[in-house]
Amino acid sequence: MDDPDEQRSSHNNLDEIQHELSESDSASCNSISNPYYDGPIGDETEGSSEGTQPLERRGSSRSVHLKQPIKNNEVVIVALDLGYFKTCIGFLRLTQLILTSVTLMCLVLSGHKEGGLLLLPLSWHFRIMLFVLVLTFLVSLVSLVASVTTLTAMFAIEWNFVDMVLYSVFAFLYLVGTSLVASAFDFYQKMKTNVSNQTVQQLMVVVILGYICMAVYGMTALVSYRQWRLQYRLYQRRKLLEEDEIDL
Repeated sequence: MDDPDEQRSSHNNLDEIQHELSESDSASCNSISNPYYDGPIGDETEGSSEGTQPLERRGSSRSVHLKQPIKNNEVVIVALDLGYFKTCIGFLRLTQLILTSVTLMCLVLSGHKEGGLLLLPLSWHFRIMLFVLVLTFLVSLVSLVASVTTLTAMFAIEWNFVDMVLYSVFAFLYLVGTSLVASAFDFYQKMKTNVSNQTVQQLMVVVILGYICMAVYGMTALVSYRQWRLQYRLYQRRKLLEEDEIDL
């Protein structure tokens, strides 16, 4: 039989070995080289904090929570800004929409006694004017709705510069289309065609409204140019101030 003193010494040695193993385990948990360490064991059983996702440690019987950021979903807020109509550019866009729709109706209703607008002589002149009217009406409608609902703020675009170029092109298109309609009814009067005087008068109204639309679109381009120029000057001043602060 073994000596009782030897049994006590063996038990003491086993206790010392277990204590050393437990200390080495805790040291490995606190080590920087351990990627799975996230605080004491008591904190690992708690729920994950806001903005983190729990992950289970592979090869271990216990779960370890690793903090990982959660991407927040971007939210787009659409607000109705009726005060936009009180601005200069808002009033001009509303005027564009009304004048374009009235001009389009007058042009479509012309030439009913002769069987329709597209059956008149030089009908390709009217086709070009119809294209200009429909194009500008749709663009003006979309632009007005986007500006009133503040959807334009979603895109990082210099809208004043875009409006300046776009409405300058539209003003030129109205000049071309209206001049073609004017040349058509002038041809009817000089060549003494069978086109009725009522149709000629309707075309004259279309020409007058077309030139007014050209002026409104040109004014919109001018206002957009002035706003873009003002913003560009402010940007240049801010840039100079930032450069002066860097030099100091």
